Amino acid sequence: MQLNIYVALVGLVVLLGVYSPSSEARGFPGKGSMAAWERAHEAYDEGYQLSLLGNPEQAIAKFRTAIVLYPYDADFYYDLGNAYCSTDQWPLAEQAYRSSLKINDKIWSTWLELGTALKWQGKIAESKEALSTALQLNPDAQGRARIEKALATLNEKPAKKTVTSPAKSRH
Repeated sequence: MQLNIYVALVGLVVLLGVYSPSSEARGFPGKGSMAAWERAHEAYDEGYQLSLLGNPEQAIAKFRTAIVLYPYDADFYYDLGNAYCSTDQWPLAEQAYRSSLKINDKIWSTWLELGTALKWQGKIAESKEALSTALQLNPDAQGRARIEKALATLNEKPAKKTVTSPAKSRH
């Protein structure tokens, strides 16, 4: 019953336009066609909402569509990585985060999530490097605490996933 209420509230918020991922996005990245980016962003927004509603497989399809339409937006790859993480597809998550970083390597949360995906694959040295890079990008206090915790537990066997919820913005 509570889940149904939550889903209804999320739907209402989206319909009223109170929140949308595009309201927090950085906007047009400045490369390629703005018309192509706008079409791609529609698919991205749908994928983002599917992630919020707990449908990662459908979200993955939408994020991949957005990337085919416009491959120059780091956010598209970042949220694709998050969706892959939520389905334990760690190598694909790593690939998506690395693609995001090729576009914009100055966002600490992408480095954090890459570090997490690498840790889950047992790539401890690479994970440490990614997490250290995240720290160098001056995250806010909450981000710094998350990164430091990830670094402190790096040699422990992962007990459960620690992926950023799609509801939390990285910007």
